[in-house]
Formats: sequence, C-alpha cells, structure tokens
Amino acid sequence: MIYLFAGARNSIKRIFYPELWVSHDLGETWELRAELPADMGRAGMQVLQIDGTLYFIGGDHDRPVFMANWPGRRNDVWKSEDMGETWELLGNAPWVPRTGHQCIEHNGKILCLGGHAQGTGKYEQILMHDMWVWDPKNAVDDWQLATNNVWRCEDDPTSSGKSDFLLEIHDNKLWTFGAERSVSSPWAQDNDVWVAELPAE
Repeated sequence: MIYLFAGARNSIKRIFYPELWVSHDLGETWELRAELPADMGRAGMQVLQIDGTLYFIGGDHDRPVFMANWPGRRNDVWKSEDMGETWELLGNAPWVPRTGHQCIEHNGKILCLGGHAQGTGKYEQILMHDMWVWDPKNAVDDWQLATNNVWRCEDDPTSSGKSDFLLEIHDNKLWTFGAERSVSSPWAQDNDVWVAELPAE
C-alpha cells in the first residue's frame, strides 16, 4: 500500500493539504483515508512506520516556499495506531523546529538528522548537522542527541549541515546521499555520499 501525506502546492501562495490518501494498486487509483488535523497540512515532515504505528514528525508551513515561516516550523510528533485514520499529538521533541530533516527507523528506534532551522537573526536560516535518537516506547521529550557533528561540520568551519538528502541504512551503517544546502541564492545542492557508524544502542 502507498501512503500520500499532506504536502503543498504553489511556490508563492502555497496551499497545504491536511489529508492522507492511500493506493492499493501501486498508484493507479487512490482513496482518501483521512482528513488530518489542520496543523498536519504541511511540507518537509517525515513519516515512519514501526510495528504498525505511524509517526509524523516536524515540517513547515512556509509561504512562500523560499521564505521561512518560523512560527510554522515544527518539532511536534504525532502517532496513529490505526494506519492513519486517527491521530494523537504526543507533544514536541527537544530539538529545534525544522523542515527537510530526514528520519529512519533502526531496531525500533527513530533517528533524525539535519534539516533547515532558524538561525540567530530574525530572517537567518541555518542547516543543522545534528542527529537525534528516540525510542517511541519512551516519552516524546526523551529524544537523545547522538552527535552534533554529522558530516564533520564541527571539524570543518567552512562546512554546514544539510536538508532533503536521502538517508539509508546498509551493511549496518548509516548513509546519506546528496542534499539541499540552500539558505540563500544560488541555492546550493550536493551530490556527495557519506557513511558513518550507527549510534550505539
């Protein structure tokens, strides 16, 4: 089954969709599974499934797409135990609100890396290079900071974090592929590949 969550259209006057659609035939036909709570209509979030429970994490309400809406950035965590028909807000994670972060499940835990977040200035965006780990059996404020040095950013002052990259686990290692690094024009993109040890259990 394919799930299509929320999202937005238009670059300037963005329209957000608090909806969950599903397809049972590889995308040939679609049915509306649920109308989500209004605040879940957003972009840049992450959705994972662990043991039949869905988790919906972070994201943004940026309007237009290239202008950060700081009150609309999120670090909230929602869960659904009935495959998306109903949702419960668990609360907010201890990491800063962000969008474009990437999350993955490993041994029943959730790992989240990077993303766009607010800098020190009113209009300043920064690219995060942290990794957080959470066991959904614990409270939502029990995320643990595994490292603030993903992509060796702290070792290299000329480097920065990433957003919207591909995140995979292969050969019991964590891999990232490519990324967006746009905080201002000319909207930098990456095509690099990084590999790291998974955080200790």
